[in-house]
Amino acid sequence: MGAWDDGLYDNDSALDNLSELVLDDDLDRLPAAELAAAIGLRLWMQPVDLDIKADDYKLLLHDRRAEFDSLTDAARLALERVAADPAAAVTGRSRTPEVRAAIGGYCDGPRVDELLRVPGGEPVLRRLRDRCASLLDGCLRGEGWDLYEASGELGALGVLLELSQVGVTATPEQLAAWRAGFDRVDAATSDEEREFWDGYAARARKAFDLLQ
Repeated sequence: MGAWDDGLYDNDSALDNLSELVLDDDLDRLPAAELAAAIGLRLWMQPVDLDIKADDYKLLLHDRRAEFDSLTDAARLALERVAADPAAAVTGRSRTPEVRAAIGGYCDGPRVDELLRVPGGEPVLRRLRDRCASLLDGCLRGEGWDLYEASGELGALGVLLELSQVGVTATPEQLAAWRAGFDRVDAATSDEEREFWDGYAARARKAFDLLQ
């Protein structure tokens, strides 16, 4: 794994995990409202996927277009803009300076609330939150801790931080347990590892502070 900066997303492992977390839903199988929300998440958190696979997204959205009539006018129009040119639809960034200070600058696409907040699309965002929670539960048990692997898994904190911007949050109990686990790991990190770890840990603590 390469690590080149200390933001939560700024290493290869974190970006791989981010891709798996956000792209997990099978778009072909989603009802229209969940499809809209899933496209919104990909625009926001995995914009490169729409750029690289623009033709695939065009075909999918063209084939499902008849279903868009069941959505709000704003969501339908947003999906039609994506269908017309997926690569162009990812132009622009939306991360706030506070969130960027914790996460870093990677995978920052436009936040299209017409898609993310479409009625009926909430399960997609909740499933992403729960996938992140499962990853953090495993990472922060403090068993068999590997510093560099963990620096990828803790990227899930960044996803939760972004989801909190649209009202999808972990519970206070989950946050408290993860922070306690993080504190145990931080205390056990050796002096030899601190050169990398201290900057990264500061970003993680910033994310915890914002989430709480």
